[in-house]
Amino acid sequence: MYIKTGLLCFLLLIFSATHAAEPEPIKKQKMADWVIDREIGLSETLPIDAIGGGIYYVLVDQQIRATHDDEPMYFSRYAQRIINQQGLESGSQISIQFDPIYETLVFNSVRIVRDGKIIDKLPTVTISLLQQESEMEDLIYNGQLTANIILDDVRVGDIVDYSFTRKGANPVYKNIFSYKRYVNWSVPVHQQRIRVLWGKKNPLYVNKLNTTVDITENQQGLFKEYNVKVDNAEPLLTNSETPKWYDPYGVIFFSELGSWSEVASWGTPLYANTIEASIELTRIAHDIQLKNTDKRQQIIQALEFAQNEIRYLGIETGINSHNPTPASLTLQRRYGDCKDKTVLFISLLKLLGIEANPALVHTKKTRYLADHPPTVDAFNHVLAKVKYRDEIFWLDPTRRYQGKTLSDIYQPNYHYALVLDSETKGLEKMKTNPDNTRSIIKEHFDLTKEGNSDVVFEINTQSFGYDAERLRYDIADDGLNKIQNNYLQFYRGYYTEAEPLEKLRFIQTNRGEGVHLHEKYLLKKFWESNPDKKRFEASFYGNTIIDSLSKPKQIKRNAPYVTRYPDNIKHRVDVVFGSENWAFNDEETIEDNPFFFYKYVAKFDKPEFV
Repeated sequence: MYIKTGLLCFLLLIFSATHAAEPEPIKKQKMADWVIDREIGLSETLPIDAIGGGIYYVLVDQQIRATHDDEPMYFSRYAQRIINQQGLESGSQISIQFDPIYETLVFNSVRIVRDGKIIDKLPTVTISLLQQESEMEDLIYNGQLTANIILDDVRVGDIVDYSFTRKGANPVYKNIFSYKRYVNWSVPVHQQRIRVLWGKKNPLYVNKLNTTVDITENQQGLFKEYNVKVDNAEPLLTNSETPKWYDPYGVIFFSELGSWSEVASWGTPLYANTIEASIELTRIAHDIQLKNTDKRQQIIQALEFAQNEIRYLGIETGINSHNPTPASLTLQRRYGDCKDKTVLFISLLKLLGIEANPALVHTKKTRYLADHPPTVDAFNHVLAKVKYRDEIFWLDPTRRYQGKTLSDIYQPNYHYALVLDSETKGLEKMKTNPDNTRSIIKEHFDLTKEGNSDVVFEINTQSFGYDAERLRYDIADDGLNKIQNNYLQFYRGYYTEAEPLEKLRFIQTNRGEGVHLHEKYLLKKFWESNPDKKRFEASFYGNTIIDSLSKPKQIKRNAPYVTRYPDNIKHRVDVVFGSENWAFNDEETIEDNPFFFYKYVAKFDKPEFV
């Protein structure tokens, strides 16, 4: 499960293993009898212009065997030609990640093919075990290990050919099979093969997305065999600055489940068994009721407890990757990940008589889930679907610095969620209020003094929803002084002689009014003299909207472009000339001036030029 934080750290533990005595769970063995040992088909010409990283993938082979009585086995083989020095550096190492709690790893072959001759490296290679907690900066510890091999005597032009087999699957999935494989790469692949031996009585559902490759089926003894063959696949290149949910690559899904209701039936018991009504949880719920008779405020208080009193920390080893901790234990520990905090939050809501259920989402795939076939591993996060009267709220206990009213709280929209409930039939479309997140920015320039004088510049920003949440986080993380200095440096990019007149003021209330920031600066040397026209001139900028409407780096596109459109930004510039008050609102001229650059000219009877 995923949650982003700002902590930066890295853990690296190294355990050396020689060829004479590899520690469990790593072994060296020949490939199993059920694996097809394919010959490498060499290409007559190399697609040099399309190769990236100095490596050309000659063969990518995936073979899987699944039965009722034994753990699934996953065989992988990669044969890659070293094209240049860059490929030599990266292609001379082999790194395989696995989970030692439920997986064993077997190296079946490590070979170098040079001038048509095979050099067997497997008997002499040294295998090192590395514990690299790659998600540690997100406060997630998964316990996975990396088996690392550094090859000697590798040369440009060699083919590094290695294979390995993983055996085992996370027991949290209860032997429900799920596997997916991409058939498009961003680099050329000469040969790609996928083979699944299905030995279970249950049907295997096979689905394709963004690809038209053929999938052949035949019977091999007690197994049904599925094969995919792709030769000389062209690399798929996409534009930069695409939304994180956009995935144009072809992928094939193999799943033992045929409906989302079956996935919900798998996940619902995991959470139902951990939602509790312990004595301590009951006491907390009772305290919330005593302080707030309004049910909506009780929801807020329960959410704040889960967000603020339980720190985020994910120990997601083995079944803990998906199996939540009982609410009473999370309360005792005072830490937990998204599953644990959601279970505790729902436990409190149920004690308050408020309906709520866990909802599985994916923070990156979002709308892509609508095309995703039903699988148990389609999600990476969980939050709570809360129902009060006729309203639905999607509330995330892992968030922080949210508002004090339900109308002000940012509800993340991941587009689709699988609600864990016995009545669930499919994915539910998440409906949230896009206007909940918005910012209103008012800039006031006092030009009542005559030309070539200093100008007083005030900015009032009112933020709601996610904008308010982000602002609270920045202030808590950096402090007001640093925020003020950052803002000052920003405005000096437009007005070089800007100086603060007041300390930055941060105001928030409990009445659903968002948060307010007030800034006040003195702009020296604000005016530009124009002797030819005998006047002073000044420029004004709709900074926020300009930043939101930046052009993509790649204009001709084959993919969507992600940007923050100005739908939720109101940027108003007020300019005061003597007794006149000129107001300009960006929204009124979006079509007339797409660059949002405004120039106002102030004329004086007796101009003074510098």
